[in-house]
Amino acid sequence: MRAGSVKIVGLKEEIERLQGLHPRVTRDVLEQTITALTSNTSEGAGAIPVSTGSYAKSFSVSNMAGRPRYSNPEGKPKGQDQTIFRGIAEANMRNDLEKIDFNKDFFTIRNSAKYADDVESKHLVFASIRDLMGNAEVEIS
Repeated sequence: MRAGSVKIVGLKEEIERLQGLHPRVTRDVLEQTITALTSNTSEGAGAIPVSTGSYAKSFSVSNMAGRPRYSNPEGKPKGQDQTIFRGIAEANMRNDLEKIDFNKDFFTIRNSAKYADDVESKHLVFASIRDLMGNAEVEIS
């Protein structure tokens, strides 16, 4: 059997179809990340820890300029219910997704709590996102 040539037709349409998937796939990846961070079955690295609830309430997702979400922990009691505050974090971040331009290729999940660095060093919340993103470049700052 001899194959002298192969004609490929419709490649332009296939590329356009795949490019059209980009926003949906991007949203799916971000939704999976939010679920992993806020799941009440998650413990250890990657699970959002809850003490006063301020850290959980300070998460935001964006790819545009704007003020990050912040909740002040001062004067709030410790030992808050993690299910409630992880639920608040999830609702806040899912609401943020409604404002995102999914045609862009960068997204920021941030936490502006004043002790976010301390939480990260103990719980590796943002470091766990790297595992969820596959080959995407993840910068932790």
